[in-house]
Amino acid sequence: VAATGPETQKQAAELAHSLGLPVVSELPHLNLRRKAKTESSAFPWNMLLVMRQERLELQERGPRAAGPVYADFIGGSLGYRSEHGGIKQLITRAVGIKRGRRPTVLDATCGLGRDAFMLASLGCNVHMVERDAVVSALLRDGLSRANKDPRCHQIIENYLTFSETDAIRLMEESPPGQETDVVYLDPMFPETKSKAQVKKEMRLFRNLLGHEGDAPRLLSVAIAYARERVVVKRPRHGAPVAGVDPACSMEGKSTRYDIYFTH
Repeated sequence: VAATGPETQKQAAELAHSLGLPVVSELPHLNLRRKAKTESSAFPWNMLLVMRQERLELQERGPRAAGPVYADFIGGSLGYRSEHGGIKQLITRAVGIKRGRRPTVLDATCGLGRDAFMLASLGCNVHMVERDAVVSALLRDGLSRANKDPRCHQIIENYLTFSETDAIRLMEESPPGQETDVVYLDPMFPETKSKAQVKKEMRLFRNLLGHEGDAPRLLSVAIAYARERVVVKRPRHGAPVAGVDPACSMEGKSTRYDIYFTH
């Protein structure tokens, strides 16, 4: 965990302690996109959580480093989708949102929470689950900043909950009657042979998390848990999880939603 100056040292130290990570007390001049030989002994880490005054970022180091990744619920495409997307977006149709109908949703692999927040902005009660501590720290930081915005605060207060835990264990240990209508899964997209640059967030998360091989079990547990359906986000031409064909799919330009009805 790196601080960008004296004003963020305390926050960086507290976060590093909570995550069990080493801390760099001050990092005002390091160019994160380079990894000079003179820096290699002082900074042996290829990835840093950078504590800035305005937000927490996950940042690669090296000549091909991607730009910073952080949770943002106010600006960019998510802000626009939440404000203008309405119920006609592909994901909302996939989870079963209709006029007068807002299913409860367990986002079992929420990552930085974009899809969960968008569904919550439309009135779904969404429980976000993320098991990785670093990704959870980024998510909490984003939620904390969003809470300062009046509209986002209302969404978070009324429709979002978050747990840092393993979703499989949560579903298996949940008492009867506490299931949700929909379980939403966004497992890490499989690597492809394409030479196209992988989206920076996915690239960083692959470097951070490695290959997550429990998607088949996650799907199986989710199908047993959900009251109505399981929705799995996939690349448009990707194979279904574990080779299990869905009941139906909804396709966009680059993304497909596989739907498994449970009852």
